[in-house]
Amino acid sequence: MPFSFSVGGRPSTSHEAVTITAGKTLILTCILSQRDLPGSAEWYKDLGNDRKIILRENDTSSRGVRLVQGSPIDFSVRLNNIGPEDSGTYCCSVVKEGPQSRKFIKTKSVVSVIAHPSQPLLRGPSDSIAVGSQVSFNCSAKEFPTQEITVIWLKDKNEIQPATINFLNYTAEKGILYSMESTVDILLRQEDMGSVLSCQVQHSSLEDPLQQDFLLLGEVVRGSTQNTPTNLWIALFLNKAAVLLLVSFLFLIKVYKCNCARNDFRLSQEARQSGK
Repeated sequence: MPFSFSVGGRPSTSHEAVTITAGKTLILTCILSQRDLPGSAEWYKDLGNDRKIILRENDTSSRGVRLVQGSPIDFSVRLNNIGPEDSGTYCCSVVKEGPQSRKFIKTKSVVSVIAHPSQPLLRGPSDSIAVGSQVSFNCSAKEFPTQEITVIWLKDKNEIQPATINFLNYTAEKGILYSMESTVDILLRQEDMGSVLSCQVQHSSLEDPLQQDFLLLGEVVRGSTQNTPTNLWIALFLNKAAVLLLVSFLFLIKVYKCNCARNDFRLSQEARQSGK
């Protein structure tokens, strides 16, 4: 969750440790007291030679955005769309002006950003599925910050047991991340055709499970929430509607041909009568 904190008027440092999920907004609060005035403040990330300016007055390239523009005391800053690369230590540095000028760190916060797992990828046979065949389906996802990953397979919302679940770790710019891959084997029956196979992935960094669905007609329907089966039923309805339209079109062609044949027969009869 985004965080905020208030600080007192003494030239001491307030510490905070925060964990936030990637993609959210981070709010850092730094409010000067009467003892700090007149003064100004700036935000920077990390210490030493790797220091990066987050907010500096009149610096348009700053990563942060002030919450209260032009305020002489409120130097709170907002960072949008936080990513794992934004993890680090953030400091609000205050410069008190006047005869007793001094510079000190008002607030210091250690921020840890949790990576957001990728949307699961569900793969199955690309060709038509034959009834009575044993078919394997594979589900994979990556960019998990920890290995506490739960994979659930569903067929028409009923849980089925997977054949395998494997977890791997790999090194990325964001640090050590985890990936998962799971397979399930299904012996397809006639009543399974038109069913919805789902791979659902759960993790502590997610508010809602990620889900990918496969329609057992050789068609993949992509989705990211548990509501995606609705799209599958729409797809089924559209398929049936297309078949109905085709049958109706063929029927109209047959009716048209019959009418043409009747007209031709009538015209030939009239021609014979007039010839007599």
